[in-house]
Amino acid sequence: LPQHPHPRIAGVAPRIMHHFLYFDMGNVLLDFDHQLGCERVAALCDVSADRVREVIFDSGMEWKYERGDLTSEQFFDYFRGEIPNTPTLKVLLEAISDIFQSKPEVERLLDRLVKLGHSLGILSNTCEAHWNHVHPHRFPFLAERFKLHALSFELRAMKPETEIYERALR
Repeated sequence: LPQHPHPRIAGVAPRIMHHFLYFDMGNVLLDFDHQLGCERVAALCDVSADRVREVIFDSGMEWKYERGDLTSEQFFDYFRGEIPNTPTLKVLLEAISDIFQSKPEVERLLDRLVKLGHSLGILSNTCEAHWNHVHPHRFPFLAERFKLHALSFELRAMKPETEIYERALR
């Protein structure tokens, strides 16, 4: 352990307190790019990425899906109603979900925190498709280091709503 930084306490290791820490997933644990998802879906459906963005984001459907107000099947039905040339549910969800990249420097930090005895959790606005894509197979560290997951689509609340934090605390 490092020496205590205060000179009068030289030679005494600092007292380590163990904490529970929540991390956000998007752009904290993993980088993501919604534009990439729009482009992938556009290529599959033979429409513009702007049209995909309108249907998913501008309409508010992404927010409803992340909040758990829509199931994956309901999201798909809505999307297919707007863009009839949509492939299967599985293909669509894969295309909108393959937007994440790892952040090795964050993984190293997490290793250090776990070694120090801290417990880690994920508190994130995310949808069922994104979560199923990244956890546990695509990014195994999410399953290995995080035992508690407070996810908007499961808790039926989103940051910054008070309810998600209250439910995450429970």
